[in-house]
Amino acid sequence: MVAVGDSVAAEVESYAVHVCGDPHPFIYNNHYHFKITLKDGKFIGVKEYMDTLHLSKVDDLIQTEACKNKMNIQTGL
Repeated sequence: MVAVGDSVAAEVESYAVHVCGDPHPFIYNNHYHFKITLKDGKFIGVKEYMDTLHLSKVDDLIQTEACKNKMNIQTGL
């Protein structure tokens, strides 16, 4: 994280294990950059940049019938 004046830049990494995956759970490990603008010590703007291809792969996976069935079994829905 770096701050200069009223601008802050932060690099962030997420990590999660999704139950859907064939045959193993899918690892969601995305990387983000946040550009934050402050005024008088308060957030007035945030821009988020991330790996949209990685997100798209997760979305494709969770839309499959096999994944929907697996999630329903694990959540009891």
